[in-house]
Amino acid sequence: MKVVFDEIFCVITEKQPNDLRFALALFQAIKDEFGLNSSRKSLDFLLTSCVNAKDLQNSLLIWSEYQVASLRFNVLTFLRMYQALLASGDPKSAKSLLTKIPMDDSHVRCIIKACQETYVQPSSLTKTKKAECEE
Repeated sequence: MKVVFDEIFCVITEKQPNDLRFALALFQAIKDEFGLNSSRKSLDFLLTSCVNAKDLQNSLLIWSEYQVASLRFNVLTFLRMYQALLASGDPKSAKSLLTKIPMDDSHVRCIIKACQETYVQPSSLTKTKKAECEE
């Protein structure tokens, strides 16, 4: 049954725009009606939906669900939560979480850099672009 739910969350996440409210309602119904703990895959898809929606509150809710389901955080989970924090405008928490991510893998460093380039706008870059637009 968990595999079916994993696939449902996958489909919801892939839809653009995804329906985070529906996904969260389904998630809660699965917990309440079936008494199932969430799988890592389902939580990963839900966290991705939160990133896409730039929804900090629900990102934190899903983050806590990993602990409720007794799932250890792995590098991919940390990276996705880092992305969620940046996407939802919480760079301070993102910076704090960054200290927990091992940096020995070049792919991990590339993902972090891509997240920063995507979600963090340096003020000097913004000012330069504004000045170019005004000319």
